Amino acid sequence: MTLETINETLESQRKAGKSVCITLDLDSTLYEVNTRTERILHEAAVLPAIRELDPRAAEALENVSVHVEDWGIREVMSRYQIKATIDFFEAVRQYWVKHFFSHDYLAYDQVAPGALDWVKDKFEKGFHIHYLTGRDIPRMGVGTRKRLEADGFPLEEPNCKLHMKPRSGLPDDHYKTEVTKHLTGQFDEVWFFENEPVNLYAVERALPDVHLVFFDSVHSRKMTSPDHMMFLSGRFK
Repeated sequence: MTLETINETLESQRKAGKSVCITLDLDSTLYEVNTRTERILHEAAVLPAIRELDPRAAEALENVSVHVEDWGIREVMSRYQIKATIDFFEAVRQYWVKHFFSHDYLAYDQVAPGALDWVKDKFEKGFHIHYLTGRDIPRMGVGTRKRLEADGFPLEEPNCKLHMKPRSGLPDDHYKTEVTKHLTGQFDEVWFFENEPVNLYAVERALPDVHLVFFDSVHSRKMTSPDHMMFLSGRFK
């Protein structure tokens, strides 16, 4: 199903007088996060403690370019054929985890093509917009809200709401399923836009009436990409 068809279906539901909730993931759906990872890796590469572990690998890391389709940091290391000790890789991984899941580095994300205009259009037409992310409030709550506001995404309640995990460590699939289940009790129609198949399959099993849209950008590959769901190819235009 193309974006045009999705738009037509949403519009037909609205014209039928139904209350429609659109839930949208953030990382690798509304936002491209490769630039966040790239910034963190470049910073890690010049840290004395990391450079001492392997100067040559650190020099290579300082010049990497992270692609939109890269998930995490392993693919970047592999593409640049960075070879180093386990201690080096572990130090880089720990630095990346600490800063990727933090407020400060969200400023380096890029809005996905067409995402802002599409969300604003749906909000102005009366659809309910709910941002449903696996980010947690303690580490990323302030930065997430600040970034959404700065980019112009609608956040006006009661028609918009930001859902974030109350603490780290909660599995994304369980958290997103529970939030979506709650929303199905409030709205006639619920749409679930998501790039991670694990989360899509979890919602599908628990809530078969939810409209699932696989946003094909990048994912963990813990499960295969669904070929029976509505599909968007990494952009909202």
